[in-house]
Amino acid sequence: MFRIRGNDFAEITGPWENDARDFIAPLVMSPTDSRTLYGGTNRLWRTNNADTAGTWTAISSTQISGGGTLTAIGLCAGEPRTIYTGSSNGAVYLSVDDGAPWWYRSAGLPGGQVSDIVVNPADGTNAYIAFYNSQGRRVLYTGNYGSAWGDVTGTLPTGVVATALAVDWRFNPPGLFVGSGAGVYWSYDLGQHWTKNGSDLPNVNIGDLAIDTVNNTITAVTYGRGALRAALPPLLNYGDLNCDGVLDAADIDAFVLALTDSAAYEAMYPGCEILRADCNHDGAVDFDDVGPFVALLNL
Repeated sequence: MFRIRGNDFAEITGPWENDARDFIAPLVMSPTDSRTLYGGTNRLWRTNNADTAGTWTAISSTQISGGGTLTAIGLCAGEPRTIYTGSSNGAVYLSVDDGAPWWYRSAGLPGGQVSDIVVNPADGTNAYIAFYNSQGRRVLYTGNYGSAWGDVTGTLPTGVVATALAVDWRFNPPGLFVGSGAGVYWSYDLGQHWTKNGSDLPNVNIGDLAIDTVNNTITAVTYGRGALRAALPPLLNYGDLNCDGVLDAADIDAFVLALTDSAAYEAMYPGCEILRADCNHDGAVDFDDVGPFVALLNL
């Protein structure tokens, strides 16, 4: 492990030579202090002076890895002492005091390797977790520091292994982005519908995802194909066909017009995207959208 000091690289490797660790061990920078780094082996290490000496201290025992190795570390900007960890065998632990004590938070979670943990930067009670599994529950959410987890895998296709996770917290519900062994999937409705990336992203394993909210982009780091960046998908208020910000009976006439005469719809409602009528998220606006539209209205 190295840091840049001026124009030089300086080694800041920790004293973990005898620790078991993952092939690609997690290393995370504090969201509030760039000098503070957290590294995972079969326990969690921290340095508060990465810009100078790089002195590392173990802030957990090997208990938090559950007999495996740490594979994910989640931090919270709004609560800098809150830390989530996940391991290669599914063990999840939480500390709200920077490592003293640690609380077991795996109850109700699926088995398998934890691939990523993303914590709400404003509220440490909220976090999403992804598992390196090919079926069943792979993306889950907690709103109470991991005391309970809800499944938001939804319609993520079987066979899609969640290798990385990113969350766009600007929206409610937040945008979810899952990196996989074959591209990126995204959902803005808590997993009820997932959309796969465009064909211009190579069919390659995604190792990490990062969202840039300033430039409204997402970057995918791959194994063997470098890093690729794309604009974030537009957030459409599906069903709100008259674009008044409310999904109600007033949208029915606009929906019918969108189905029957898209040109007339765009003329009647300038600035409203026709894809708002694609309520089943299949990429087409047609009569297959009627049922999902009615369900969204909840009339």
